[in-house]
Amino acid sequence: MVRRHLGNHQPPVTKELALAAQIARDAIITTSVSHSAEAALTAVGHSEFTRITDPIGASYATNDRRPWLIKLAGCISRPETLVVSQDRLMWLSTSIDQFGILVRGILLTKTLVFIGYCLDDPYLEAVHTLLQTSHDHSRKRYILLERSNNSPTLIPIWNKRGYDIISGPVGAVLVDLLSHVSPKGRSLQQRASGVTVPPTRPFKFLDYFTELEETFFFARTSEADTLTSIVTTSPFTLITGPSGVGKTSLINAGLVPRLHASGFNTYTVRALEHPADEIIRAISPLTYAETLRPDLFETLQQGLGNRPTVVIIDQFEEFFIRIGPDSRSEFAQQMNRCLRSRALNLRVVIVMREDFLHCLLELEPPIEHVFKNRYWVRLFSRSQIVEFVTETSTTFSLEIEPRLAKLLMDDLDNNGIDPSQLQIVCHTLYHSMTQIHRALTADSYLSLGGTNGILSQYLDNVLADLTPERQPIAKGMLKCMCSAD
Repeated sequence: MVRRHLGNHQPPVTKELALAAQIARDAIITTSVSHSAEAALTAVGHSEFTRITDPIGASYATNDRRPWLIKLAGCISRPETLVVSQDRLMWLSTSIDQFGILVRGILLTKTLVFIGYCLDDPYLEAVHTLLQTSHDHSRKRYILLERSNNSPTLIPIWNKRGYDIISGPVGAVLVDLLSHVSPKGRSLQQRASGVTVPPTRPFKFLDYFTELEETFFFARTSEADTLTSIVTTSPFTLITGPSGVGKTSLINAGLVPRLHASGFNTYTVRALEHPADEIIRAISPLTYAETLRPDLFETLQQGLGNRPTVVIIDQFEEFFIRIGPDSRSEFAQQMNRCLRSRALNLRVVIVMREDFLHCLLELEPPIEHVFKNRYWVRLFSRSQIVEFVTETSTTFSLEIEPRLAKLLMDDLDNNGIDPSQLQIVCHTLYHSMTQIHRALTADSYLSLGGTNGILSQYLDNVLADLTPERQPIAKGMLKCMCSAD
């Protein structure tokens, strides 16, 4: 999040704001009403982005481009949207349930970093109250403070509210975060202090695991070990599997920690824009900010030398959806040069859904044998469910009835068990239990309608979040997605 005072129509871009725009790959949420954030995004190469000045009326369209710029307090170019009075601040702080599903989803499912706020800032208080009116936000929250702005009496209050305070100078902190945090998927606090924070809940619902949660990533230990062996010995590795199977979690909490332990640098990006740009931003962000599309090979050679490095491009199906054919061909040529060079100690990992595998044929040539080193992430087996239940119960001091474990396996097993469905069911059971008896029971599971009842209720809740006009469209789409089976 970025907080800036109202400036002119085309305000200058500070170093801190430019760095923040590079770190926030998916979205910037700002309470500034000026055009500072727009100017920063443009300055760092985001010539296309989606601006949202009405969080209630915001909706997602397939041609919207990330990052999203969400202006919670409105924009000076639309005076009717401004939130500058006390009454409007009160409205903002109590409106989370009215927000569009896109804005609410970003607010409640992302790690939040507050930049440029004092601890007694009314906008900071308003956003905190906004988040507190919903109990669904479970990711970390950080406030970056200049040392001169530190308020010793207020820091314990914000710590108790669940925020980690990281002292400045903010520019230096942002440079460090940009250079190290995003590519390696580590938490900001772990980077700043080396502290490992356990998760507050045993089930991730539909969120993915991060490197920080390696210790709590169960049931895929042997897969992570096998995958690490493949990646470290192969210049190009393809990781695939069905949507929702847990590919990103296996990368973050399984592969990446093992690569770091083996002495590899890792940089994880997505192909939201030209992949060469994303890789250069991750490896050498300052070079990218100062140069118009620097050469990928030269950037890797200067930034990495001969250090063993793994570049991971997650959700690579986006490459074929968002990037044009000429740019795709250009990237393939650039990547082939990097892979064939003896000057680089480089491995590249592509992660993508199995229904897009045929698209990879477009890369061969110039890249050779794109399917040779591949790893298929499969649905959970029944033995993995036993491991998942046992480890979760032991780690979180949570009783899980053996009868419930068997019911889950019987009801969810359809030539394998979908991890996302397992998380939804277990998350729902966990939130239905009493604080006195910390146990997941078969009786509670059956009272909620079993797997079918829980998943059906979840789908109903998702549909209820849509506007009345969009609900029939969504229901029609779901009917089209249903098979005769």
